[in-house]
Amino acid sequence: MNRIEAKALQWLAKTTGLPEHLISFSNNSSPDFTTSDRRGFEIKYHRQHGSIVFWPRQWAQLQQHPDCTILVFAEDEEPEAVIPVTQLEYGTKRWGYIPICYLTRCPGSDNRTMLRADYLRKVKRLKNEKAAEPVKTQQP
Repeated sequence: MNRIEAKALQWLAKTTGLPEHLISFSNNSSPDFTTSDRRGFEIKYHRQHGSIVFWPRQWAQLQQHPDCTILVFAEDEEPEAVIPVTQLEYGTKRWGYIPICYLTRCPGSDNRTMLRADYLRKVKRLKNEKAAEPVKTQQP
């Protein structure tokens, strides 16, 4: 369990009133936490100026848990956002001010090679903008 998940566990114990030992943690499937009453909680870390990311398998697993809630943490002790899975449609670009990214697997690649189309479009746009800038010359 990483530090964000540990922070989330403490927050869950405090807000649900359940002791930590009644909140199950799974590091290799979604949701990350399941309470004794079968509610699920997926934890996302929101880095400054970054997106929260959903992988294809993760998104599919979350769709099997309509009672699941996504908790978005940054550095604070409280989550920045509490998002019910049923209110987040695939392809949603933002939740409030938090950007969301859905990764897809590259055809013919292994699991470690992932493609993020919006990232590639941004890189291409920046290259085009740079190419369109006038060449700066230094005057004698």
